[in-house]
Formats: sequence, structure tokens, C-alpha cells
Amino acid sequence: MIGKWLNALRDRLIGSSVVHVRGAPPASTTELVELFDRFLEGRPLYGLEWDDFISWPSEEPQIEAVRERLGEYGRLLFSASLEDPKAYAAQVLQERNQLARLIGRGVRPSG
Repeated sequence: MIGKWLNALRDRLIGSSVVHVRGAPPASTTELVELFDRFLEGRPLYGLEWDDFISWPSEEPQIEAVRERLGEYGRLLFSASLEDPKAYAAQVLQERNQLARLIGRGVRPSG
């Protein structure tokens, strides 16, 4: 009963515009590739999923290294230029495809 209540409360907080409950961060290369796919397709699990990934350090060294590399391009997300967010997405795609090759997943074409 308590578990059901806690799950309902968590679901309500996740959908709240006032309170943000951070989702589970990617814990493996496979989960990171899936996160990249959701980002590139514009279908996050929740509104701040990408922001959570890029804003919070990972305890997994390999994931943290990728997060830090992408952090070097973060300014592109906030640029007034329409081309800069596309350049950021291209960087995400490049990281995604490198990781996908490592785990035997197909690469995504650019564009």
C-alpha cells in the first residue's frame, strides 16, 4: 500500500511544473545510446531528461567522460544562431554513433 502511494506521489511530482524530480541517470552505454536517441528524436522520457544528463555528474567514468565532452559544446544550445543547435545535435550524433559501434548497435545517419 505504501509503495503504491509513493509511486503515485512520485508520478505526480514528476509531472509538476513546480517540483522537479530527477529521473534515473543512464547507468550503461546502452542506456546512454537510448538517451541520445530520445534527445535526437525529441522524445524525452520527461521534460528535463536531457538537462538532467548534462547538468549532473555521472558516477560511471565512461558516461562522465562523454558528458564532459558534450559540455564543451553546451553553449551551442543557448545561441541565437539557428545553426548552433544543429551543430550541437551533430556532436551528440557523433558521440552516439561511436558508442553504438562499441555495443554492436547500428549507427544513425546524419541529417
